[in-house]
Amino acid sequence: MKLNYSVKPNAQSQACLSYVMAKNSLMKLNYFVRQLILQQVKV
Repeated sequence: MKLNYSVKPNAQSQACLSYVMAKNSLMKLNYFVRQLILQQVKV
């Protein structure tokens, strides 16, 4: 029994991976900016 339904073309999985990486880094950046703004408001 082969589990080949989860295998994607390399380019597609590569694009998906880069999309996820970009999304994660964007969320981190957004969080960082929000913290920075909150600190500015407190001061």
